[in-house]
Amino acid sequence: MNIQQEIVNQFRQQQEKYIYYLVALSVAAIAFSVHNTLGEPIKWSQLPLGLSVVLWGISIYCGLTSLQHFIGSLVPNVDLINAKRAQSPIAEKIQEGLNDVSKKTTGLVKTQRYTFYSGMVCYVLWHLTEMIILAYC
Repeated sequence: MNIQQEIVNQFRQQQEKYIYYLVALSVAAIAFSVHNTLGEPIKWSQLPLGLSVVLWGISIYCGLTSLQHFIGSLVPNVDLINAKRAQSPIAEKIQEGLNDVSKKTTGLVKTQRYTFYSGMVCYVLWHLTEMIILAYC
């Protein structure tokens, strides 16, 4: 295996770990949010918290979908290598398909990251709102 392929493999592994990590953090954040509000009636001040839970849910969806794309692209990558070795004309079509999947996956990973951090910001806003309400009521 050449050095370039090894670097690509390491990048892919690190990216997959990062996606798993954000998915796990999002699940934990949703669970923590639910735990914090157990037994409380719904209040308007909880709107940022609800938004953060929705954003974390989107983050989870995007992360799991991007992992599905990663796994699904393994077989076409092997097919591409074999087609290039055989100098087959279908190699170009396989490459185009992989490029499309790669663009979708890149978009999903970016969306996962942005929605995760946006959920964190909304959670902090909710917490600040709760602190202000407690201080002045």
